[in-house]
Amino acid sequence: GMPNVTTSFSNVAFTIDSNATPLIKLTINRSGNISVYGDILVDHISLQGKISRVGVAKGLSVYTPNSQRNFSLQLNTSGVNYHAGKLRITYADQTPKANKFAELQYELHADVL
Repeated sequence: GMPNVTTSFSNVAFTIDSNATPLIKLTINRSGNISVYGDILVDHISLQGKISRVGVAKGLSVYTPNSQRNFSLQLNTSGVNYHAGKLRITYADQTPKANKFAELQYELHADVL
């Protein structure tokens, strides 16, 4: 049959660990008849709309027949307020177009530990 795949995120959680390192944890869900391979990009979007790239993980795959992959990424700490704004998490292929497999926005809150 024709190659088809759908990809989504679930179980997204943001924490700041005991070393004051911000972490994003998530599950990549894959369904269809082919594997997915690409990069995870994390942008912080401030309340003023400023976009800062705070995390990149290159070459992440979910191979058939696996339907899920758990993933965690340490985020950049320089000059970003993780208690406000949101994180935009994108999973895209590695072509110049960076075709998106999945994307979501995660709202940050003042009470993050």
